[in-house]
Amino acid sequence: SLWDSREMMESYLEKEMGVVAPCLSDVVGPLIGARLIHSAGGLSRLAKLPSSTVQVLGAEKMFFKFLKEGGKPPKHGVLFQHPWVHSLPVSKRGKMSRALANAASIASRIDAYGSGDPTPLKERLDRRRDEILKKEEGPKRGGGRQPPFREGWWADKPLPKRGRGRRSRGRGKRK
Repeated sequence: SLWDSREMMESYLEKEMGVVAPCLSDVVGPLIGARLIHSAGGLSRLAKLPSSTVQVLGAEKMFFKFLKEGGKPPKHGVLFQHPWVHSLPVSKRGKMSRALANAASIASRIDAYGSGDPTPLKERLDRRRDEILKKEEGPKRGGGRQPPFREGWWADKPLPKRGRGRRSRGRGKRK
């Protein structure tokens, strides 16, 4: 019965989003579009927000925790639930989330301030998605201290010994 009620709610939400925000519903989907509208506090407020804010809508707790304590900022909020974002590797999720937020911001402005066709917006988003998917990941950066560069005439010289160094605090014997 829970699945049936969920499907009824989703179908109702899809119909309502088709009336209230058809462009936003076409670009990011009716469920995610409704969550964005809810998080922003309405369609007109969502239309006024910049795309960088749309990207982190739904991750307000983590964003303010980042501002207060430091660390890494959140890359995505509600948009993480979009299949294009959560199916990607971690290194590409931020780029895809940024592209979706940009398209969602423009679509919400179309819905709030006038009518328009979302087809060019969807085509541009598809091209951006293909670019993100095709772009190869760069070499992984190693962590920590890198070994010294050992080529050339100095390669034969021994590496410095690790230890206390030359300073001893008077505990050793002096000559």
